[in-house]
Amino acid sequence: MSNRELAKNIIDRLPEDKMIFILNILENIGEMSGISLHPEFTPNEETQNAIADKEIPNGNSVDDILQHLTGILPDTGKTLEEYQEERRQERYGITH
Repeated sequence: MSNRELAKNIIDRLPEDKMIFILNILENIGEMSGISLHPEFTPNEETQNAIADKEIPNGNSVDDILQHLTGILPDTGKTLEEYQEERRQERYGITH
């Protein structure tokens, strides 16, 4: 029995909840060997339709996503520090 066949036989006997460990080990071995073993994830038709229905931008950058969200999220005009101070006041009745 070859090493590949032996490995497949052992993997077939492992419970499903332990497979994540095998995947991590295989990916690490691939990285050490200079081989990309990360699978290509192609969205199925249902996922592609959901993306199209939501009109999510196809860009991969954060700027594309933020541009899409502009106008969806309210702009209070407050800085992070002002927002945090307001929350502290509301929750704890203290000011900084």
